[in-house]
Amino acid sequence: MVLYEEHKTYGVNIATVVTGLVTLLFGFGFYKQIIKGEPFGNNPMPDTGLYIAIALMALLTVALYNMKLSLRITKEGVEYRLFPFHLKYRHILSEEIESIEVVTYNAITEFGGWGLRTSWSGKGKAYTLSGDKALRIGRKGKSAILIGTDNHEELRESLMRIRKAKAL
Repeated sequence: MVLYEEHKTYGVNIATVVTGLVTLLFGFGFYKQIIKGEPFGNNPMPDTGLYIAIALMALLTVALYNMKLSLRITKEGVEYRLFPFHLKYRHILSEEIESIEVVTYNAITEFGGWGLRTSWSGKGKAYTLSGDKALRIGRKGKSAILIGTDNHEELRESLMRIRKAKAL
């Protein structure tokens, strides 16, 4: 039974806009160099390099645009997934959880940014897309995990209800 659920998307932001614009630039180069047969720039990239560059940039743009962070709390524990890095949910069983709380953190100083990150200072792993609020899960004998949230108040209230009902 799902006690709390949240889905957070990355969507259109500065990173997807920049990678999209770079993809368009490579697309223009592809059109000019491959289709029209004119060199793209003063020192043109080999055709194979242009194919690879446009494919990688398009793939990166699509991956960023479709990035989605999902969080579920059930009686069995916590499930999370950062798509497209995780195709299936990752599980933290209730027995493994030492502590669980909603926290404010600094993505830049604590984890070097957003996304799938490991702390430089031994604070564990972070799965975040934006913001400064997260669910911090302390695990027995393992490093902590932070999962970003946009609904920190609702999550905090849900955790209080779950604790009262002793459901986790």
